[in-house]
Amino acid sequence: MVTSDGGEPRAGGTFELLRVDQTTWTIRDVALPEGDPRHIVAVITDLGAEGVQVVWTQPTHRPTRYFSPQAVLDEVTQPGRPASGSTRPVPIPHLPPLKRR
Repeated sequence: MVTSDGGEPRAGGTFELLRVDQTTWTIRDVALPEGDPRHIVAVITDLGAEGVQVVWTQPTHRPTRYFSPQAVLDEVTQPGRPASGSTRPVPIPHLPPLKRR
């Protein structure tokens, strides 16, 4: 397997970004053994000018489109960010019903 830059895998925490071929990368959780189904976290495919598409191997609410494979790794390794990507509800102003004259 060829790594992301032809050398050592880029690591962020316990995750590695590995280049599989010209258009495909994987993110692996190196804390888990290779036989564990959770070892591969994501499969990333290059879409050219459109960025990259991500197939997450576990259920998540994370986006499936990013600018680059490194942006996907950053998403996975960013501390303190909720895995679901959820935010607080956005308040919607309430207006009273219109009165007929």
